Amino acid sequence: MRMKRFSIFLLFLIVGCALNAQDDYRNYVLSRTMLNGTGTSYLDNITYYDGLGRPFQTVEKAVQSGLPVNKNLATLQEYDAAGREWNSWLPVFAGSSDYLAPASIKSSAPGNYDNDSRPYSQPVYKASPLNRLTAQYGPGAAWYNAERPVKTEYLLNTNASPLKCIKYGVSSTGGLTGNSTTFYTSGELSVVKTTDEDLNVSYSFTDKQGRTVLTRQMNNSEEHDTYYIYNDKGNLCFVLQPKYQESADLGKYAFQYEYDARGRCTKKILPGADFVEYTYNDADQLVYSQDGNQRAQATKKWTYYLYDKFGRLTEQGECTNKGATSSPVVYIHNYYDGYGFINGTGFTDSNYKL
Repeated sequence: MRMKRFSIFLLFLIVGCALNAQDDYRNYVLSRTMLNGTGTSYLDNITYYDGLGRPFQTVEKAVQSGLPVNKNLATLQEYDAAGREWNSWLPVFAGSSDYLAPASIKSSAPGNYDNDSRPYSQPVYKASPLNRLTAQYGPGAAWYNAERPVKTEYLLNTNASPLKCIKYGVSSTGGLTGNSTTFYTSGELSVVKTTDEDLNVSYSFTDKQGRTVLTRQMNNSEEHDTYYIYNDKGNLCFVLQPKYQESADLGKYAFQYEYDARGRCTKKILPGADFVEYTYNDADQLVYSQDGNQRAQATKKWTYYLYDKFGRLTEQGECTNKGATSSPVVYIHNYYDGYGFINGTGFTDSNYKL
């Protein structure tokens, strides 16, 4: 009977220890970045997750070397009752600890930042299931006390400034269509108005496909517009700089892109520069490019790109003839698993078939 009682007591003791061990256990992922080839020097980053799988603490190890121990850096992320990101605390020194209780981070944070009472950023959400931000306070009590958050408003476009938007397009031949007299109809675009801590105002216009078609930066009542124009396949073809609205010169004030039938960019024109041409192989890998300087030389040159069977770039250089890499000058060699690719046959190999 005495042995039975002892066994029962021991059983409860073991269960109790197991429960306490589970309370102390925390889910984490340790990421290690190697700093040398032997693995003797590295940086560790530990991310801890709560019971809902949300990251709530990050510890960067040995960010400051010192005796007798290295100092770790801990960052805390809090969530509100709706599960949304709330206070994001600035990092604090954690000594040699791989984990700090959230309360410890919160109590020590002010002392790390000149006794500031709000060493964290704080979002403010709209009372809506969409969880949209209406304000974002930066770290520091000064922003909060002065009521200077980054404010966000959600609007629709109209036919009056500053909410009107020119409706540009791309023709079947790839040309730009639309001008300062063609506008999107009211309510066709979603608009996000942002006012920063210094009361600078900007607008972002988005179409029904979720593409940004206009960003507008305000300077008092003056508008500085950058337009983004897409073709029927959704490829970005033109980016019109603010100066374009004063002088409609594509060569000076626009980024231009052309695509093939597979949606690959074959030509790029930067403002004030000659075009850059791109050539791809059957695997959609870039194998040749040529800019204006290469094209203007007495013997035209191309930049070539070679890949291994896993699609990794192994060599990049310059040659004088597409398809045969004549007179190549190697600029870059990337080494991965070995060095056997150096003896490869280049563009005559099936891997590089054009």
